[in-house]
Amino acid sequence: MKEDFHIAIFDKVGNKVSNFAKNAADKTGDMIETARLNSKIISEENVIDGLKVKIGEYYLQKFEAGEHLDVDVMELCAEIQGIKANIAAIKTEISAIKAGKDDEPAAASPAEETIFCPNCGASLPSGTKFCGQCGAQL
Repeated sequence: MKEDFHIAIFDKVGNKVSNFAKNAADKTGDMIETARLNSKIISEENVIDGLKVKIGEYYLQKFEAGEHLDVDVMELCAEIQGIKANIAAIKTEISAIKAGKDDEPAAASPAEETIFCPNCGASLPSGTKFCGQCGAQL
């Protein structure tokens, strides 16, 4: 009788351990599957980011070609041009340092900020009150 009692206890404990192990394995499997799916999401988001870059490059090329774009896009493109000018000035400073010149290169002035006429899209210096192309008040 004692043996039957011990066997019953071992069976219950064995079943609980078995269920615990099965639950742990299921949760581990779920975690692995979730991680795999999250990785897919990140991969797709990276594709979207790449496409956004291509869209930006497309509009920047149109801007640089002189095409009229939406005012907000033109302002962003003008900001990019200013940043490019700053980068060019910094590269000049680096070249001067690498060349071993003792005299400090003149500090590059930041590119003049540009605004765009909301009426015709003309590029104008910041602070302009009226458009020089169409006369619209800014």
